[in-house]
Formats: sequence, C-alpha cells, structure tokens
Amino acid sequence: MHLHIKHKKLGIRFYFYSALVWTAVILILSLLSAAKMKELQVVNIIGMDKAGHIFFYVILSFLWAKATGVDIKSQGLIIFLCISFGFFLEILQFYLSIGRTFDFYDGFANVIGVFIGIFLFNKTLKTN
Repeated sequence: MHLHIKHKKLGIRFYFYSALVWTAVILILSLLSAAKMKELQVVNIIGMDKAGHIFFYVILSFLWAKATGVDIKSQGLIIFLCISFGFFLEILQFYLSIGRTFDFYDGFANVIGVFIGIFLFNKTLKTN
C-alpha cells in the first residue's frame, strides 16, 4: 500500500515537471521572432501551423490534467488556464515587436487542442 502511494506521488511529480517544461517550450516557441523562426526553418504552411498548435495544446492540457488530478473542477480550471495561456501568447505576439501577429485561428486551434487533450485524459481514466 505504501509503495502504491509513493508511486502515485512520483507519477504526479513527473507530470507536473513535464507540464512545466512543455509550458516553457510553448512560451519560447510562441515568442520567437519571425526572423528567428525563418532562421530555424520552421514550416509556415497554414495547415501545418494549425496542426502544430493543436498538437502542442493537446500535450499541454493532457500533462496538466495528469499533474493535477481527475476531478471536474480541476479539469475546468485546466481548460480555462490553457486556453487563456494560448490567447495571452497570441496577444503578446501582437504587442511585441517580433514580426509576428495575433491570429484568431491559432487561438482556435489551441482551444481544439486543449479539449482533445482533456478528452484523451478522460479516456485514460476509463481504461485504468
């Protein structure tokens, strides 16, 4: 029994730190200048861009859900914070002089990704 509790705490810590790192990765990539993105040869195909947003926010919401627990209140907070984070970054791109702009469709793709991540999290609960 004691080993199970210790294992659960280790799992939560792993997901918590993974979620922090993933959040930082999204923050850094979102605030890179347009010139730096071009230098890194980031593909700027519209469909690929939106798919990338969905992918990053699926992982973001899934990791935060795993890190914080299973109750509905936590999931609602995770949804709110992940969506807010995405739109906050879009707004920062608009106001910072980095050659990038606010894109509502990027924000919408982030929202889709968040809900997919929470859906997948809930699916893992049902299989365990």
